[in-house]
Amino acid sequence: MTSARTGSTPAPDGPAWDHEVDLLVVGSGAAGMTTALTGALEGLDTLLVEKAQVYGGTTALSGGGVWVPNNHVLTAAGISDPEERVLEYLEHITGGSIAQARLAALVHEGPAMFEMFRDRTSDLRFRWCPGYPTTTRRHRAAVPRVAVSSARPSPSTASATWRPRSGATSSPCPADW
Repeated sequence: MTSARTGSTPAPDGPAWDHEVDLLVVGSGAAGMTTALTGALEGLDTLLVEKAQVYGGTTALSGGGVWVPNNHVLTAAGISDPEERVLEYLEHITGGSIAQARLAALVHEGPAMFEMFRDRTSDLRFRWCPGYPTTTRRHRAAVPRVAVSSARPSPSTASATWRPRSGATSSPCPADW
């Protein structure tokens, strides 16, 4: 079999693929779902695959909260933390295992990602969840107002069809939104 898009031929001992996509995403946690949604929003033929019986990865176990410093949800609530302090905090909690350039990318590009989802999706809305439990260690750099934004369940994901397939635990955000 030769791929019509790439002109490549599979290895003789390899499988014959019968499905081709522009973007294949492996794993349905926050990173995978974000990648798949972004690809779809950009017009790519996207396929997300998950090996587990349920979707959501470890993000589902955490209640689905996402911490992106200084996103539009937090700034609307009057919460803003100095970039230097956020970077010091991230360096501390990652133990220096993540390159500073990657941490800076989160700080600089994360808020734009939240805005893109706000502007280009109808169901994905975030809300600040004060008191959201975190696993952060106390440190002088700790951002005192670590605030997690959590996506509001949409009618489709809260349905009887999808809920049993989710690995989600309950979210600390109020259920009335």
